[in-house]
This record gives sequence, C-alpha cells and structure tokens, in this order.
Amino acid sequence: MNKKDSKRLAPTKETIRELFSKSGNECYFPECSERNYDENRNYVAQVVHISGVAEQRFNKDMTDEDRRDFKNLMIMCYKHHKKTDDVSVYTFEKMTEMKFEHESKFDKALDEFVDELQINLNKYTKILFKNLNRLDSQFNLNFVNDKDLLNQFTEGLNSLLERLEKVPPAERELFNLILKNSVTNPRKGEWEQNMRVLYQFIRSAIAETDFKLKMMLDVLESQQLISVDEEELVYYIFVLKSNHGWNYAAILQYFCSDLSIDLSDIIVKLDFSKLDS
Repeated sequence: MNKKDSKRLAPTKETIRELFSKSGNECYFPECSERNYDENRNYVAQVVHISGVAEQRFNKDMTDEDRRDFKNLMIMCYKHHKKTDDVSVYTFEKMTEMKFEHESKFDKALDEFVDELQINLNKYTKILFKNLNRLDSQFNLNFVNDKDLLNQFTEGLNSLLERLEKVPPAERELFNLILKNSVTNPRKGEWEQNMRVLYQFIRSAIAETDFKLKMMLDVLESQQLISVDEEELVYYIFVLKSNHGWNYAAILQYFCSDLSIDLSDIIVKLDFSKLDS
C-alpha cells in the first residue's frame, strides 16, 4: 500500500484498553514519568504510531488495520510525541525497542503484584459470626421477632465475607480506608445508598504509584465491593450496596464507630465474631 492510499484508522476500544493497561499510566518514552491521566483522571496523553500513515516511518507492507493494531501503537506525552517525529533518530527499530522495554517493565510489575496476591490471600483466617446479637442491639433491628430479616441480613453478610476473603489483605486495607472515609449515615435511613469518597483523597492518602493503586482498585471492583465512576466531572470511589438493597459496609462502619471497635478487625482480619454478643 502506498502513502496516497493509506488512511488513519482510530484504534479499537479493545486496543486502547490494552494500551492503557500495559502503559502503567506513564509515557512510553524512556525515563519519562508523565502520566497518561492527570490527578483528576483527565486524559492528557497521545496515541503514537510506530509506523505512521505519512512520513513517520511509513511501511508500505502494512495495511491500515496493521497500523492501528496494538503492536504498532504506544502512548506518549505531547513533548515526546513531537520529539519522536524525528525519524532520523527515532527509527522503526528504535521505536519498537522502546515499546518492548516499557511494556516489559510493567509486565514485571504486574507479575510481582500477582505473586503478592497469591502469597497474602491466606494471611488471615476468617472468624464467622454466630448470632449477631451485638449488631442487633446496636441498631434495634429486632432480629428475634423478624426471622425473615435475620435470614436476609445473614445471607448478605455471608456474601460480603466471601468476597472479602477473595481479596488479599493489602486490598482489604485499602477497602477499609475507603470505608472509613466514605459518606453516608445509616442512622438517617440511608442504608440503601452507595457510600462514596473522592478518588483523589484516597490517591493522596496511600503511598502507592498510580499503576499499583489502579490494580488494587481493580481487585476490589472484581469482587463488586466498589466502583470508580464520574459524577459532574469529579471521580468518586463508590462502596456498593448488596442485591438486597442493604449497604452492609455502611452498617459495619457505623457499628464499629459507635462501639469503638477497630473496623480493620472485621474488614482486614475477617473477624466477624465482633458482631456477636
């Protein structure tokens, strides 16, 4: 295919998703730490072609589909995108090497993260609740006279415990931090609302890279504990309610606060016996 006949096709959503997942939220240019998203999660980077449709390293043997494929794309800040337009310095071979080295760096980080998950999953042994008398008394739920409510509540708590058990301690600690700083109040009839906290608050409160934080939040999202969404151009982390409509996380948060119990004993250490008499 010659330059005249070639067309610039937009990358597919799947390709963009793969690019961002392997970029580590950093510019691909060596030793550049510019983020692809800024602190408000605004996209500030640019998609770069290794082999372009014009003068930038044009390859006549590539189709338009080849050019928009993941293998031919990188993500860079504006400064380094313009810099790599100098094809006499940034040849096809050099750009390909740059892509390989950057993605290898974050592939290694991802592998280490997965290894850490596997090691830590069984760090704590769960302790089941038996009667929920303490919780019942604190919130006047009247479980003694309403067995249907007790059964529903028990089912929901067991579901929460099962999901937490699948999450490593480090991610449970993050979930604990999110809970302690989320906004809702079950005493004001808001048990059916999703709790929320500003994403940027959590970002500033933990000593992790953007890449590591994203992976940790992905783990929590995979167990339907949270959702990271945008409202009025501001990103929030939402703590999700159960299928029954109860926000068990909110109840646990206020239960611990009222009785001066360390919330992490339940969320991180999985000691649900704290809810008993």
